[in-house]
Amino acid sequence: MKRLTVIGGGPGGYTAAFAAARAGMEVTLVEAAHLGGTCLNSGCIPTKTLKASAEALETALRLAEFGITCEGTPHVDPAAVLARKEKEARKKQKVIEIKEIRLSPNIDTNDLNTKINAAKKFLTKGDRVKVTLRFRGREMAHMASSKHILDDFAEALSDVCVVEKAPKVEGRSMTMFLTEKR
Repeated sequence: MKRLTVIGGGPGGYTAAFAAARAGMEVTLVEAAHLGGTCLNSGCIPTKTLKASAEALETALRLAEFGITCEGTPHVDPAAVLARKEKEARKKQKVIEIKEIRLSPNIDTNDLNTKINAAKKFLTKGDRVKVTLRFRGREMAHMASSKHILDDFAEALSDVCVVEKAPKVEGRSMTMFLTEKR
C-alpha cells in the first residue's frame, strides 16, 4: 500500500487527501494551525461536517486528559468521513427551479394580473422566475417602449420579490429574473 502525506489542510489539501484515499492510498494530513485544516467556504454544511469530524478526532487524541485511555492510536477512515459529509450535504440541499412566465408586448391588464399571480405562487414556493417578453414581427421596432411592461411586472411583485437580473434584450426577447425576498 502506498503512503501519502499532505502538508496543509486547506481546500486543496482536503481534495488531494480524499482523492488519494479513494485511490487506495494510506493518507496522513498534516496541518500546523489546527487538526482538520481550514476551508474557504467556512459556512457550508460539508465543511461543518468535516470540522465536526476533525474536532471529534482532536478530542479522541486528548482522551487521557479526560481520564480515558485508548489502546493504540485512533484511526481515521477518510472514505467514511467523505461519505458522512456527502450524506449531510444531500440531506440539507434544496433544489431551486427556474419557472418561466412569457409575456407579449400587447398583453392586456387582466392577462398581466393572471401572470403576476402565477409568478407570485412560484416565488412563494422558493423558485426563481424568469419573465420573458417575446417580440414578433413589427413588435421588434418597439422594444425600448415595451420595457415598461417588465418594470410594471416587477413593481407589482415588489412586496414578495427582488429583481435578480434587470431586463436585458437577448435576440427577439427581453428577459428578467426575479427571486424571493429573504
